[in-house]
Amino acid sequence: MTKPILILDDDVHFRGLIAALFQTRGYEVFECRTAREAQIVFADNDPGLAIVDYRLPESDGISWISWLRESGRNFPVVFCSGTWCDEKTFNWLRNILRVSLILRKPIVPELFIQQIENLMPPPPVGTPKDEFTIITPPKASQFVAPVSADDLKLQIEKIDAAISKSSPESSTHSQLVSVRSKLVVQQLLAEAKQTYALDLPLQWQALSEAVALTQAEPNNQISLDQAVQLSHRIRGTAGAMGFREAGDAAGKIEDLLRRFDPTDTLTEILWTEIFRSLTDGEVSVRGLSLVVGGKKMAPTNFVSNVLVLCRPENFEKQLEEFANAKIEALVCDSVSSALSQAKSKRIDAAVFDLTVAEENQIFHVATQIRETTPGKAIGLAFISSGQNAPDEASLAYAGSSAFLWSPVPALDLVESVQRMTRIGGGGRPKVLTVDDDDALTNFIQTILGGENIDVEALNKPIQILNIVEQFQPDLILLDVMMPGLSGYDVCRLLRATDKWAQIPILFLTSRSDADGRASAFQAGATDFLSKPILAPELVARVRAHLSQSGAQRHPGERIHDGLVDRKEFIESARAMISTAKTGQSDMALCLMLVDDLLNLSIVHGLNGADAVEKALGDMLRVHFKAESLRARWGEGGFALAVPGESRSTITEAMQMMADDFSSIVFTDEQQVEFRTTFSAGLSGVPGDELTIENLMNMANIRMTRGRQLKAGSIVSVGN
Repeated sequence: MTKPILILDDDVHFRGLIAALFQTRGYEVFECRTAREAQIVFADNDPGLAIVDYRLPESDGISWISWLRESGRNFPVVFCSGTWCDEKTFNWLRNILRVSLILRKPIVPELFIQQIENLMPPPPVGTPKDEFTIITPPKASQFVAPVSADDLKLQIEKIDAAISKSSPESSTHSQLVSVRSKLVVQQLLAEAKQTYALDLPLQWQALSEAVALTQAEPNNQISLDQAVQLSHRIRGTAGAMGFREAGDAAGKIEDLLRRFDPTDTLTEILWTEIFRSLTDGEVSVRGLSLVVGGKKMAPTNFVSNVLVLCRPENFEKQLEEFANAKIEALVCDSVSSALSQAKSKRIDAAVFDLTVAEENQIFHVATQIRETTPGKAIGLAFISSGQNAPDEASLAYAGSSAFLWSPVPALDLVESVQRMTRIGGGGRPKVLTVDDDDALTNFIQTILGGENIDVEALNKPIQILNIVEQFQPDLILLDVMMPGLSGYDVCRLLRATDKWAQIPILFLTSRSDADGRASAFQAGATDFLSKPILAPELVARVRAHLSQSGAQRHPGERIHDGLVDRKEFIESARAMISTAKTGQSDMALCLMLVDDLLNLSIVHGLNGADAVEKALGDMLRVHFKAESLRARWGEGGFALAVPGESRSTITEAMQMMADDFSSIVFTDEQQVEFRTTFSAGLSGVPGDELTIENLMNMANIRMTRGRQLKAGSIVSVGN
């Protein structure tokens, strides 16, 4: 009878991987985490082979092997270690403890099986020896190893069917059995890697926390031992699973921690190297996708989503360029699928090919998509082939931020979408991280980028003033110790400017003592983060300060109902006028007022009047381009400022809106149906006075004169 195999290792993933490889060959396997568990196994079983890790909880592998030999058990032992042993230890293991094989983690599973194959007891009866041998399938075989665990399973099922039909004495049968063995091993590895890839981020977080506690409490031997154990475990298993970067980083951390001496005056240098390895490993772990069939699928960290209504075969290059720009294209080939995508996923911008459906259908879909995102005016782009192209007023009313002719160059389309996501309410909070260590800035970009935050890295602090003007950050992460210009100096420089005097600045420092905090706050810091930086704490602190400063909503971005307040409208419109004047471009401004709102509230009640106001506000929100400013302006009144559009174009578009509004049937509390209208006055650049006050005054005069002549008037010229 074949004796079982004992695996003594505290890493469940490593044990599971090795156990699965043996179990598929028909062996019984016992998995033990501690030496005590292994001794319990020996009470009822007599293993034929033991695979023992060096670092074990409460003990070590060498001590356990010594106990094993002293108890008179002489079966083969394979010794595994994440750190290489010296010559003395090697000789002790080989000559005194009679260890058959000494291996260093990370192992290569296929080679591991081959290395210990001669030490294993004979295979179970009925299991051909061929099935243990890892061979390469013949090139002519149709059973080529695929890349995913699921595909491998399907291939194995096909081979099983072929084996059942073949003669056991034939060469084909023998070849199929060998190929099946190879695929089974690959399937096991793929499944093990998938499982480990999901667990590794949690292990790395635990390691980071243990390292942080050790740095905060240098004499805490428990936290130091835990950090060493965790790094040792990851070092061995991550490498065996194919995650070399994480394994190497963990190995460096383990080696450094073993040299840690809390009484050493040069520990700051050691901690700097540990932090660097932690960030290297964190970036690697965060970048992991599921690994299947030995092939690592690199994740795509999209920074924005764009809905694209088109015929995919006509937009292959454009869609490829979207992916390169980290824009996820949600491709739809019908108006119904476009609406379904908009309801189920976050949309930052939308692109419509007008050849896919009727123009009015597409415009209606664009409006409905905006209705699904209250408080956020999504940027819209329309593409026309040139035949029966829509007029400017229809495009303006539909909300077109970009109108492009087909075939549109891929880069032009990407640039338009990027611009729309920035200015159409889809822009993300911006964080500038300043550190001369690119490993740390890469780590921060990876973590915060995954939280839908736009992160810019600066490795040369001397460029700080130029970069903040270009990037316009909402928050700054600033390292303290940098060559040439310290973080304290950079912070004081920023605080000396009016524009950046109040921006949240978070210091990144390895000094968390009272003196370190005092220095940071004296320089003007808002808060500080202690190194090593833990991902959850980084996200929480950044989110908290963005929220407190209001930076999660940029100037001109919409509040809960999609409309800014009057003060913000005036300030933003003033800047819009200045831009239009400088660039010699158009801008239209409109004031509108529900006609006879007082009488409506008397006849149909306050709820009826409120429904009318809400309907007009909703229409204003879902129409016109994303860059437009929309505001409430007194009871029943609203204001609109549209950049890049002439006053005449917006006048026509506003008439379309007036026609749609007058067709709405409202119902009051008494179930009485009624309709109403609104009047509007327009002014613009060029043509009228170039100040916001004068433009508002001209629009108000025209609206008032129009209403005096006829309710529902849209007036853009003087009377």
